[in-house]
Amino acid sequence: MPSFPLFISLEGKRVLVIGAGRVAARKIEKLLLFGPRIDVVAPVATAEVEAWAGDGKLTLARRTYQPADLEHADLVIVAADDLALQEEVHRACVERKVPVNAVDSPRWCTFTFPALVVEGDATFGVSTAGKAPGVAAGLRAWLQRTLPPGLADVVRRAHAFRTAADAAGHRDAPHLAAQASLALVEAWSRREPLPELAPPPRG
Repeated sequence: MPSFPLFISLEGKRVLVIGAGRVAARKIEKLLLFGPRIDVVAPVATAEVEAWAGDGKLTLARRTYQPADLEHADLVIVAADDLALQEEVHRACVERKVPVNAVDSPRWCTFTFPALVVEGDATFGVSTAGKAPGVAAGLRAWLQRTLPPGLADVVRRAHAFRTAADAAGHRDAPHLAAQASLALVEAWSRREPLPELAPPPRG
């Protein structure tokens, strides 16, 4: 069964990461793009995770996991090769209704961590429901090679036009914004200069 793609805001949310090895570092690197408060618990951390802690990008508790670590967590990532720990954390998160992902253990996940491509406010998430992460990673690499540059500017311009249309009080602002967005995306996909959008009319 495929997984439903649910995009949520993590800004200001508390994300608990159990483990601080290379796999955890890859997850943390992506999470940092979305503005959460990241707390990492692990006896030993990679130099990269240590550096992020030193820069104040996350907090690092150099010890083993404790059940109390789940208090006030909005999202949990278990990046440790300990199946008993993964099961323990999964059960505790299910009881608390907190989403949990155990790396490489779909059985102990309530959500899967997608392969991500992030360009400004545009995010592509690729999932194979945990069945073939290598395929998801391959599709991510293909997207990164294939997507034209400038997608962040497309989103910025489309948002500016929609905001202006709403401010003008135009009764058909959503339709105008959709037309403008389509024109921007079509030009971007053809690698052409983005069109200059006329200011939306009032009323």
